[in-house]
Amino acid sequence: MIKVKYSTSYDAKRKRIKRLPEYYIRLLEALIKKDALGVIKAFQEGIRNKTFNMRPLQEKTIKRKISKGMPKPDTPLYGWGDMEEKSYINMLRLRRYQTGNKIMWKVRPSKAMHHSKKIRLDWLFDVHEYGTIIMQWRGGNLVIIRIPPRPALFLAYRRYLIKKRREEPAKDVQKAITRIINDGNFRLEQRIREKAEKGLTRDLYEI
Repeated sequence: MIKVKYSTSYDAKRKRIKRLPEYYIRLLEALIKKDALGVIKAFQEGIRNKTFNMRPLQEKTIKRKISKGMPKPDTPLYGWGDMEEKSYINMLRLRRYQTGNKIMWKVRPSKAMHHSKKIRLDWLFDVHEYGTIIMQWRGGNLVIIRIPPRPALFLAYRRYLIKKRREEPAKDVQKAITRIINDGNFRLEQRIREKAEKGLTRDLYEI
């Protein structure tokens, strides 16, 4: 096993901080492909193994998934999971961009249709990552459905950065990683509040 040897010089530490992946709304940006792929892997493993400790599914949702024969029926965001190419767990796409002499890697949800053919994957991501309130009229009655946030992408990003922080010997780089995580937390909480206030009228209940 090859171990990375970190330089303790100021310039080297500053460059390591600048190279850290950054979280935005619906997007993750990285200078190093390995970091982008690392977040995608953490996203998939966190969902598949149910290690993000996200809000549990309601019993009626679990029963509905069991009746359809879905694997891992009590696992949030999994659905048909690895059995479908265009499922939630497989939705993240890696894109290479070049700005001047700098190559960037961006991770974002696919714009393809979910395998159910009911909704695009990036729209579904927006609903689940930040949560929302859906208002529907059923039989003349207004029904309000709250979908809680289950921010798997941010949790994967945070998990990956925490792993990098553990491997990083320089205290000031560790502190920088903590600040970046906290900044991502702030952006996520802000987006969740916006979504809760705005709500949606799209019928997503069966997704």
